[in-house]
Amino acid sequence: MSKAEYTIKFSHYYNKMKPFDLSRPFTLLLFEWARTNDFPSALVEYDTVYDGGRYILPKGEVIILLLEQDNKLMTTIRRFTPKKAFFYSRLAGKQVMCEVTKREVKK
Repeated sequence: MSKAEYTIKFSHYYNKMKPFDLSRPFTLLLFEWARTNDFPSALVEYDTVYDGGRYILPKGEVIILLLEQDNKLMTTIRRFTPKKAFFYSRLAGKQVMCEVTKREVKK
């Protein structure tokens, strides 16, 4: 049983998830505030592509979470609100689970 304090939910199974075991916890290494207009296209491509589509990032302020599992890194970009920023900042260094809520995980 994991000691994860929170589950980060994803609307799709993103290409970036393929090397990870979503049944095991990740460590939230870093919480960072950013603006989407500052992102290089490679980051947007990496973070948003899934089989059959691409998630459209929110414009303006966002939160970037850097997750680690077995020395492999994965990011996720979340809409910024002061409440979310406070919440995620308190999870830095702790274990979290990742779950796909709308689409089955392909093996």
